[in-house]
Amino acid sequence: MDILVAVPQDTVRSELQKADVSAVRMEVIIPKSVENNPAVGTAGVTVEKETVDAAKQTGKTVIVTVRDDTMGVKAVWSLDGQSMRNAAGQSTDLNLGIHTAPVQSSDPIAEPVKPTVTAVGQENGLVISLTADGTLLSAAKLTVPATNQTAITAGSTVALYQFDQTTGTLRAVSGGIYPVDASGNVTITIPAGTRMGAKETYVLLPVQGTVGVGTVGTGNRTTHTVRKGDTLNQISKQYGCKVEDLLASIREWISITFR
Repeated sequence: MDILVAVPQDTVRSELQKADVSAVRMEVIIPKSVENNPAVGTAGVTVEKETVDAAKQTGKTVIVTVRDDTMGVKAVWSLDGQSMRNAAGQSTDLNLGIHTAPVQSSDPIAEPVKPTVTAVGQENGLVISLTADGTLLSAAKLTVPATNQTAITAGSTVALYQFDQTTGTLRAVSGGIYPVDASGNVTITIPAGTRMGAKETYVLLPVQGTVGVGTVGTGNRTTHTVRKGDTLNQISKQYGCKVEDLLASIREWISITFR
């Protein structure tokens, strides 16, 4: 069974209407005893339609942080009201469930992924099992801790892949190159669209191999072999470019395909 905790709708709507508020932040605590219970499939949050409508109407952001009972952050959802304001379509209740685990763990969500990741020569990574039900009017931001027993390091770069449960393959997500912040968190983009509760499995893997480094649009290209422990700051200093330009060039030129 899945367990969903509803966001306090009236309080959120009231805060969204305040002129001096640009974003409403709230926290949901899901005990570890619930998350680790074998009978629980996914623990998540529900953002009701009325709250989505209020965020869209006011153009303000709703941020939901999910913690365990030790106050450790499990996930942070960010729904951008301004983007929703400009989006077509009808809002719905949003049920957002997430569960993460290292690839090289015994967690049930990691078991199907492990052979594929190992076969392509990766040591480890982070599996993200997403269960969404409802319509995301615009892309949402999802922040997750990524460095706990995953071979992903703070300040490094990761690539996002979607795992196909049927074929056992990894497919690179377009634009899915992300920096890991100093705290070991990664913020990824969840595309807009309607989902009907089916589980989606994503994998974050450390960027390895040869990537392009240069200035976007110039046609000049240098190659750099990314090694374990490399950071965006180190590489950008080495080549005399900004981190933003480096990240943009990686997104433009990187090509990693796992089969």
